[in-house]
Order: sequence, then structure tokens, then C-alpha cells
Amino acid sequence: MISYLFQGSFKKQAKFNKFVHEMKEVVTITLETVPAESYQQTSTTEINATSGRLPSGFAIPLFPRDLQAKLDNKEPCQKSSKDRHRIIRVLHEAMIEHTMYPTNAEYVQVAKALIVKYPFLKDLEGNGYHTWHQSLKRKFKAEHAPLVHDDEVRKSKEKFGHKKVRL
Repeated sequence: MISYLFQGSFKKQAKFNKFVHEMKEVVTITLETVPAESYQQTSTTEINATSGRLPSGFAIPLFPRDLQAKLDNKEPCQKSSKDRHRIIRVLHEAMIEHTMYPTNAEYVQVAKALIVKYPFLKDLEGNGYHTWHQSLKRKFKAEHAPLVHDDEVRKSKEKFGHKKVRL
């Protein structure tokens, strides 16, 4: 294999072999017992960090100063489409720090967290967060549309997407 990579250059082959040999190390691992309580607390955090999922206690981020002032004064920002779009944009940016492809439960989690923090933003009908939930989903869909040629998006589409059946 190395001869194929470095055809015609024995010197490069030898250098590469030396480099690989130096990189191989013997690692000694010492295992210690960990109390079950601390394992359960840290394991959920580690799972969220490694799997790209939202943390269970997702905190609503701060909004731009003028919008945050409106929210602090309990003004009904959902009536202004501009303010509503800005809220959704900030929530979207906070969510993509953890995952580009949230599950339905994660959309609901963020929408509920918004309503818990700012109850005056609650929908007048239904469960109180349905329109925020749908707005977040639409925002992610709109942001994914231009990424069709991105490798990560293409791989996800191949894995989870529906194949078109031609008749």
C-alpha cells in the first residue's frame, strides 16, 4: 500500500514508515470506579454533546437589545411579524449550535421553553406553543433548502430521504 502511495520514491516510503512507527504509542489505562449518581448526571450531558442533540434543560438565549426590552416589558411581540421572525431566528441560531436536524420533540421542547419563560407569547388557542413549533420547523426547512449540495445534507437525504419512484 505504501509503495502505491509513494511510487518511485523509496526515501518517502521510509520516511512515512518512520512517521507511522513514531505515532504508534503504548497507552496505559487506569480504571477507577465512579459513583452511580455522578455517572447518571454526566452521562446525559455527554450523550447530548456527542450525539448532537439539544440538552434537556435548553435555555432560551438572550434576544437583541430592543426585542429583549419588549419581552421584559411583556409586550405581545407575536403580533408583529418582524419581532416574531427575529425571535425565531435567534431560537434557530441557538438550536443549530447543538444540532442541524432537530427532532419533533426538540422543536416542541424549545417552543415550550419559550412559552415558560415568556407566558404572554402563548397562543390563544390550542396547546399554547403550536405556532412557535411550526415556525421553528419552517425556519429549519427554509435554511436547509439552499444546502442541497452540501455533503452532510446529501448524506442525510440518502439515508433518511424518500426516494422518488418513477412510473
